[in-house]
Amino acid sequence: MAAIEAFLAAAQSPVLQEPGQAPIALAVGSYSFEVRAASVQVSAWNNEAQLHRKIGGVVEARRGRLTLTVEKFGGKTGTIVLYDAARPQSETLQKQASRHVLREAMRVYISKSFPGWKLTDLSADLDLEHSLSANYPRALLRRGAAGIAVIGAGESHPSRVLTHGLIWLDYLRRREPSAAIETLAIFVPPEALTVTALRMRYLTNSTFRLFTYSRDGALREEDPADWGNLNTDLLPAAQAERRSSMIGEEALLELVIREQLENFDATLVRQPVYAQVTSIAGVDHAIADLLAVDPAGRLAVIEIKTSEDIHLPLQALDYWMRIAHHAMQGDFAAKGYFPGVELRTDAPRLILTAPALGFHPTTETILRFFSSNISVERIGIGLEWRHKLRVLFRYRGAERPGE
Repeated sequence: MAAIEAFLAAAQSPVLQEPGQAPIALAVGSYSFEVRAASVQVSAWNNEAQLHRKIGGVVEARRGRLTLTVEKFGGKTGTIVLYDAARPQSETLQKQASRHVLREAMRVYISKSFPGWKLTDLSADLDLEHSLSANYPRALLRRGAAGIAVIGAGESHPSRVLTHGLIWLDYLRRREPSAAIETLAIFVPPEALTVTALRMRYLTNSTFRLFTYSRDGALREEDPADWGNLNTDLLPAAQAERRSSMIGEEALLELVIREQLENFDATLVRQPVYAQVTSIAGVDHAIADLLAVDPAGRLAVIEIKTSEDIHLPLQALDYWMRIAHHAMQGDFAAKGYFPGVELRTDAPRLILTAPALGFHPTTETILRFFSSNISVERIGIGLEWRHKLRVLFRYRGAERPGE
C-alpha cells in the first residue's frame, strides 16, 4: 500500500490501465484502494467502465509508473499499470493502451461478423521487417483451406488503413502458401468509410469487405452499392496555374520538373503544367502533384515525393480518380485547361516520382492491387536533382528491376 500511496501523492494525473481495457482516470471520487483481510482491493470507475481487482504485489516501480500484479474474478492473475498521464514519458503507454483496446475490440467485431471462422492470428505488434504497423490491429481467419485477412483502424489516421491492409494481405499470402486467402476485411470508424470505399473501387486481386463500427458498439457491413460518392471541386485553369501546391523539398522538386519537363518525360507538352487542380476533403494528401498533357490530349497526373512514403500509391490514387472523373465529364476543357489541345476523356496516366532510392519497399506490393485500367509508371530520379534532373529508371505498374 505504501508504494501506491507514494505514487498517488506524486502523480498530477493518475490513470489506471489494465491490458486490453480502456484507461480509467483516477479522479477524486472515482476510485478507492482499501486494505481488506491483509490484501489491497482496488476499485475504479467512470461513465463507461468499472474495475475491481485484488492486488498481489508490485512488479515494477519507477517515477510516474507503477506496475502491479492482480487477481481477477475466477482466480485468474494479471497486471495493471498506474501511470501519471501528465508526464511526457506516459505517451508511449497511452498509445500502447489504445492499440490494445482496439485489438480486443477487433476480437469482438470479428466474432460477430465471421461466425464459424477460426481466429488464428490477432496482433497489434510492430513488425518493421514486414512493414506491419502497430497502429492497425490485424488478424487471420481460417476455415479449412480458406482464409480471410482482417485489419482494423482506430482514431489515429483511419484513412490510412487500406495501405496496411494490402501489405498484410500480401504478407499472409506469402507466409501461408497453402491457404486460399482471397478476402481482405477492413473495420473502420465512420469517418474513414468514404475514402476507403472509393479507393477499393480501383483495386483488384482480392475480394474486399468493409465494415464500420461506432463507439456505442454498433457494427455494420457496408453495401458496395452505397460506397460513397466522388465529391470534388475543380479549380479554373487560371487559378491552378498560379497555385503553389507545397512548401519545402516537394515544392522544389515540383519546380525542377516543371522547368526540365523534357528531361523528365519528353512525351509531355512543356507548357502549361498545373499544380493541385482539385480539392480533396477528408483525405491525407501530403504530396505534391502536377497535371500535364501529351500532344494527343491524354492527361498525366504526376505525384512527387522526395522521401519514402508508404502511403504514396493510395494517396496518388485519390488524386488520380478525381482527375479521371473530371476528364470523363469534360470539365477540363470547360474550365480553360490546356488551351489549343483537344483533351481526351479517357483515364489519365499516373506517374509516381521520387529519388531512385526514395520509393518505399512496399510500393510495388500495393501497385499489384491496382486495377489494370490504371496506367501507372514509377520514375526514379538521381539524387542530384536539385542541380540537374536525370531519370535513372522507368517502371510500369509493379514491375521490378530485371522484369
